[in-house]
Parts: sequence; C-alpha cells; structure tokens
Amino acid sequence: MTGDDIFTAVGRDVRTRLAEISPARLHNHPCCSIGLAVLHDDTVELGRIGDTTLVAYRESQVVREVGTDFFEEREARAVEQAKSGRQTRQEIIDAMFVRRLEYITGGYDESVFSRPS
Repeated sequence: MTGDDIFTAVGRDVRTRLAEISPARLHNHPCCSIGLAVLHDDTVELGRIGDTTLVAYRESQVVREVGTDFFEEREARAVEQAKSGRQTRQEIIDAMFVRRLEYITGGYDESVFSRPS
C-alpha cells in the first residue's frame, strides 16, 4: 500500500463518518497537517498533507526532506497586502476568514487531509 492509497482510504473514511454524524452544512473536511511514513521492504515512502515537514535521517545525515511553501506563500502575500495600507482592518479580517474557510472546506488539496471527493 502506498502513501496515496492510505491518504485516499482515510480521507474516504472521514468523509463517510462526517456524512453519518453531521448535517450537510457541517460536512467541512477537517483541515490538518499530517506526515506519513510507509515502510516497504527496502525503502521508506514519505508523504504529507498540510504544512507538515518530514525529515528523514540516515544516522546524522538528512537524506530526504518533504515540505511545502503553500501556506507560507499565501500568508506572506496576505501580510504584505495588509501592510500596504490598501485594506481596512475589516477587509484584512474578512480576507483571513476567507483563506481559512478555503482551507477548511477543501478548497485546496494541499491543506486538507480528507480531500474533497
């Protein structure tokens, strides 16, 4: 089984469980970060969703790093825009909630463990 297989299976199970326990308007996909290491006979497969960074070592040497710039880039752009003075305080707050809602409702695979189906 690969990392993608595991993420797909767990995501499917989370979506099914959400449908069982909550009204349709609350079927938001859990937004979280997770790292995954799948051990094969002679290899280790690393995978992640969200802003998790995975670092694989062989003794004291880093042999592989898996990460993302997705969140840093989006949030840095928002900070720069806010600093520019072109937004009111309320517009800054509203933009923050829009970004968070995009993450939580599955707008980006990068940010959501239970990827939308």
